[in-house]
Order: sequence, then C-alpha cells, then structure tokens
Amino acid sequence: MKLSIKLIGIGLLSLWLLSVIYQTWIVHQRSNVWRNQNHNDFISPAIFYHESSSAKDDKLAETLSKLETLENMHVKDEKMMKSLQEQLAEDKQEIESLTENLKNIMSEFTSDKKDLGAESRKKDTKLNELTQQLQSKQWELNELAKVKVEGQYKSNIADAPGGTGDEGLPSSESSATTTESLFKTGEICSLFPSPSFTASSMWLEHLPTIITSSWNPDMPKKLMGLESDDKIRHLLTNVLTPARLRRGISHLPTGAYSHSHDSVQNVMHIIEERIKDPQHNPPLRVAVFGGSLTLGRNCIPNSRKGADRECSWVHRFELLMNQFANKMMKNDGDCNGDAGSENGDFNTTCIVKVYNVGIGGTDSVVGSSMVKYWMYPDGLKEIGPDVIIHNYSTNDSLPPHDMEEDADTYTVVSNRIRATIQEFIRNALRSKPCSKHLPLIVTVDDYLGPQSKDLLGELSFSTVMTQLAKWYDFAAISYGDTVRDVVYENINDRTFFNQNDVHYGISAHQTIAWSVGFAALELVSNYCDDEYRQRKERLTKSLLQDGIGTSDDKQGLEEEIPRHQFFLPPLLSSGLTLGNITSDFNKAHDEAVDVAAEGQIICGDMETIDNNTTDSVKEKDHNPCPIAWISVPGIFGGLQINRFMEDQKSFKKGWRVEDNLADGWRNKVGWVAEAPDSTFSLSFRNLTKSIKTVSILYLRSYGEKWEGSRVNVTLATGGTGKKRFEMEKDKDKIFLTSGDISGNHNQTTSLTLLEEFVLPKAVPEGDLLNIKFDMIGGSTFKLMGMMICHH
Repeated sequence: MKLSIKLIGIGLLSLWLLSVIYQTWIVHQRSNVWRNQNHNDFISPAIFYHESSSAKDDKLAETLSKLETLENMHVKDEKMMKSLQEQLAEDKQEIESLTENLKNIMSEFTSDKKDLGAESRKKDTKLNELTQQLQSKQWELNELAKVKVEGQYKSNIADAPGGTGDEGLPSSESSATTTESLFKTGEICSLFPSPSFTASSMWLEHLPTIITSSWNPDMPKKLMGLESDDKIRHLLTNVLTPARLRRGISHLPTGAYSHSHDSVQNVMHIIEERIKDPQHNPPLRVAVFGGSLTLGRNCIPNSRKGADRECSWVHRFELLMNQFANKMMKNDGDCNGDAGSENGDFNTTCIVKVYNVGIGGTDSVVGSSMVKYWMYPDGLKEIGPDVIIHNYSTNDSLPPHDMEEDADTYTVVSNRIRATIQEFIRNALRSKPCSKHLPLIVTVDDYLGPQSKDLLGELSFSTVMTQLAKWYDFAAISYGDTVRDVVYENINDRTFFNQNDVHYGISAHQTIAWSVGFAALELVSNYCDDEYRQRKERLTKSLLQDGIGTSDDKQGLEEEIPRHQFFLPPLLSSGLTLGNITSDFNKAHDEAVDVAAEGQIICGDMETIDNNTTDSVKEKDHNPCPIAWISVPGIFGGLQINRFMEDQKSFKKGWRVEDNLADGWRNKVGWVAEAPDSTFSLSFRNLTKSIKTVSILYLRSYGEKWEGSRVNVTLATGGTGKKRFEMEKDKDKIFLTSGDISGNHNQTTSLTLLEEFVLPKAVPEGDLLNIKFDMIGGSTFKLMGMMICHH
C-alpha cells in the first residue's frame, strides 16, 4: 500500500515538471519574439528614438528573474527525484524481505502438513487395526452364538412326523434329519430340509408321489385312459420339468407390505393347526373366482353340461394338494380331494378345501363385486376365504366390442385389465376389515388365445398381471408362460391349446393344477428360508445381548416381526409420475390410517374373526350383503333361485327359472323373462341391515332371441307393509332410483355383467325395499344374481 502511494506521488511530480518545462518554453518563445521586435525597432529610427532605455532594462531584469526562479525549481525537483529514488530502493528492500519471510512461512507450513499427514496415517492405521480386531472378536462371538444356537436347539425332526418314517414328510439324505433346525415340531417348515430347500429339488425327489396324486378318481370311467399314469409321467418327465414350471411363477410375495408376509404366515399356521388337530381346526379355505374356464367348460371332450367341475383345474389342484399330503403323511383315510361339505362338515383327512365360485362369461368387474359383497357359498359366508384366487384372464383379455378398428389392441386391453384387476385386488385385500389376518391373494393366468388380432394383444394380461403383482406384492402364476413356447412352435397340437376356442382339454387343466402346485411349493420354500434366517438373526442377537448360554428353548423365535399399518400403494395408472409418486404414497399412508380408524369403529362392537376356528363371529354377521344370490350351478341353481323369488315375490308375470342346459352354454341357469310385457317385483321386509347399494347381475348375449333386450329397474321404499307393494297408495311409496339395462350386444359371446344402483339415501334397518323389473324392449332378459348390500 505504501509503495503504491509513493508511485502515485512520483507520477504527479512528473506531470508538474512537464508543466514547468512547457511554461519555460513559452517564455523562451516570447523572448525571441521580443528580440525580433527590438531588432525591428532598432532598424526603425522613428520607434527607436521614442522607446525608453530604462523600460528595456526592466523587461530584461524581469526575464532574468524568471529564469533564475525556474532554475531554482529545477534544482528542487532534482533533489525530490533523488529522495523518491532512495525511498523506492528502501521499499524494494522491504518487499524482498517480506517475500523471503513468506517463503519461510510456506516452507514451515509444508513441513507441518507433511508431519500432520504422517501422524494422520498412523492414526488411520491404528484405527483400522482396532476395527479389524473388533470385527474379529464380533465374528468369534457370532460363531459362539451360532454354535450355541445349533448345539442348544437340536433338530426335533426325528420326533416330528416324518422323522422316524412312521408318519409325516420323509426327508432326503440332505434333509433336516441330519441338520439343526430352528423350527418347532409341528411347524410346516420343520417338515422340510433345513435351513433351506428348493421347489425343484423337492418336486423331483417326490415326483412318483406327485404322479399318483394327480390321478382324478372323479372322472367318468370311459375317460380314465385320457389321464393314465403313463401319460402323466410322460408330461412331467419329458415336458413339464421343474425348469419349465419355474417359468410360470411370475411373482411370489416378498414381504414388501404388511399384508404379503402376514397372509403367507397365516396360511402356514392354518395348515400346521389342521395337521396337528384336524378335529378342531378347519382346512385352509380357498375361493377361486373366474369364468367358464374356471368351471371346466370343454375339459371333457364333447360334453354339453356347460360346466365340468370335476375335470377343471380347480378340482385337480384340490386333489393334488390333499392326495399328496395324505400320501406323504401316510394317512389311512382318503378324502379324494374333498375337504368337506359346503355346510362346514370337514373331512379331517384333507388339509385344503377349494370352493369353485366361477361363473361363465364373467370378468374381474363382476368378481370384484362378488369379493366386495361377500358373494360366497355356504361355508365361507360367515368368515370368508383364507386364500382368494383370481382366474379371469381369459374374459379380461377379450377386446371391447366398441373398440375402434384401427386402435392398438395391446394398449386398449392392457389399460382395461390394469384398471379391473387393481379393483379386484384392492377389494380382496379390504374384504376382511375385522379379521386378524388378510387373505392371501393369488392370480392364475390361464389364457393363451385366440381373441386379439395380434400377439401383443394376447400377451396383455400376462404383462399387466406381472406388473401389478410386483406393485402390490401378491402371488402371480401364469400357465401361459409355462407352455407358451411349446404352443407357439405348433399351434395345431391340442395338448395345451385350442386355436379355435379359448377352452381346452384335460392335459391343459392338469398342467394348470401342476403349475399352481409347484408355485405353492416354491412359496413354502421362500417362506421357510426367510423365517429360518430371521429367527436365527433374532436368536443370535438375543444371545449376544443376554450372554452365551442363557436361553434354553425356542420360545419367542416364531413370534411375528412387528409390522406396519396395513396400507395399499397408490393406483398404478398413467397419471402417476416421478413428480407426484412420493406425494401419492404419503397420501396412501394417510388413507391407511383413516381406514384403520374407521375399521375400528365398524368392528368395535363385533367379535374379531379368527380364521383358524369355526367358532367365530356369533354376535354379528360380517357379511355386508344381508340379501344376495348368484347363479352358480351346483351351489345356487334353479331350485334355489325359484325358492328365493317365491319367498320375496310381490307380483310376477312372464318370468321363470331357466335351468335347461341342453341347448349349450348360453342357456345358463337364471331368472328369465319370456314375453315383451313380462314384469315382476320383489319386496324385502324387515331388513336386517340398512341398505345403500343394489347390484344386478345379468346376461348380455347375441342373436335374434336377444335382439332389443332391455329392462327397466325401479327401486322404492315406504308403504304400510300390510299389503302387496303394488296395492299401496302412491302417497305412501317413496321412489328411490331407477335405470335401464340392455341385454343385447353385437359380440358372438355371452357375458355376465353387473349393474350397480346406489341409493340416494340408505333404507333403514327394519324397513322395506321394493325392486320392480319391467321389460321395455325385446322379448327376453335374464337375471344371474342380485346383491342387496349395506354399503
């Protein structure tokens, strides 16, 4: 800073000197002019004689004085310049001294940094050594804990069923009989090799038993040859190997959400209790929802029954599970796959009861309402199923009849499937709000075609199903993926596929049963592996905290890991983006809290459902629909429909039960109008619950018979209740709502659809509800079911 000021001073001084020199030059020039003027005056005698000599002397003296002054100033400037130069020299020396000091300081800093780095490296090395020592000690403690775990809890497999060969699952040479286990005797995982096993290894090891367990004793004798042991053995040995069956597993629950692990754990517990005490514990209850494929249509060649339940994959899966379990546990009894009657009298030799609630021509929309409104057969109405299987892939894959000709089939069908399956899954997971455990959700894709104009359209369901299974963490199994490449190599081979019809034969249905059975075994494998590792980790931590040798039994190992509040992720749709996904997940969590609070209020005065006992819900019925029926051959058929209509009838003209299947599949059992002026009304008195929604299941078909088919539905309440509703005075009746339903379309297939009427105001408990049906178009209309519900 000091140096800068000096330099500025020198600059200003230099400017001043230049100014002085310039002024001196001006004076000099004027002096010359004066001399010239004097010379001219000298020449001019007139001027010379008039100019005074004393004036000339004064001017000369003045000029000389100025010159002297300038000289003195120049001397002073030289002295100042010399002084400035000396000051500059001193400043330079000072700068050099400062520079040298700075170099010394930097040198000292570099040296200190090197010393600090060396010291830091020494400390890091020491820290690493201590960390390694700590890890080594921790490893030693873990190993001691593991030794304690394994030594303290020797496997009880020798005492468990199967350990001695007297009963239970026989184990392989590498099974749990030669290893330690963390599972109690009687737990399902104690029956399998520990610590882990694969479905493939178990499938191959027990293949002879699987083959004999696949035999269907309920098939007609003339068709027994179609599923001989040789044919089954050929398929399982040469075609449907474990490697191929693994292709059919699209997703299995991973425990990502509370419902996925809890529902699997509950299924295992039900089976365990059933095996330990079948007299007092019901079998695992499985409900399969689907369409005509679920019912087994065309499974038996040339059958005109419309539904061949005994041939369907649903019945074959039940046979496979129960016959295999009985053979492996060497039970003397034989349940033939039937775990019990519909009224709850269970056969104690079977561990699984499968309810086939399929309805021909229905899709996920109908199934969603059936689950939501508990449209279950007897045996499930009071408690609901433990496992819900979705099997609507074929009807869900049908392109809409009003789809534009140039529309992309894959996009249109995929979007519809994504919406309808999600509604089914969400309703299924919410279907037991007062239960301790939610049902295990499984989707079985049995579709191969042909319904779409291109192959991508045919793959829509499989693609969307896998996507949603991972989104909601439910089980997804695809028969199509199991055999797709085999089918496409030769679509003329009818073993697994019928290129002229969505329905197929015995081998295909049996393969679906095997695919589901293999996936069930893989589910058990995953569950046992996860449980083993979780229990071992919990026990190891416990031993490390309490000290080696303080624990003497397995108590607490099987306790459930604390779970978060039940919650459903946001709907997966095109409106979901990376920009709003976190916000939507947060909203879903908030909604889960609200739903839980609402559920506590609803269930507060009800006894909690216990899935593992028949002694449940006695105080109040959890069924949301106090009045409901749906046409299911063998469960709710013509006789039951007619009895229902007669019991509730207020007025009838031209309606009757149709249950003659001689004409084929389109003549599904239902309540049908026979003439253009047909009408009838039903009055439901003394309602046991308040009513908010009424859903009508109906047939929509094609052809001349169904042309123009249309019915008007009117809902009302009020009246005195002392006479037929039609005879009540109009002023006493209260109109609620009405709407028209069409029974005709231009597709060459018959579909069972659902129309829901939401009442503007709930009809109170104990009151009356009247429903009137009037034909307003065509000559026929068919009702397939009715659900009158609390919400």
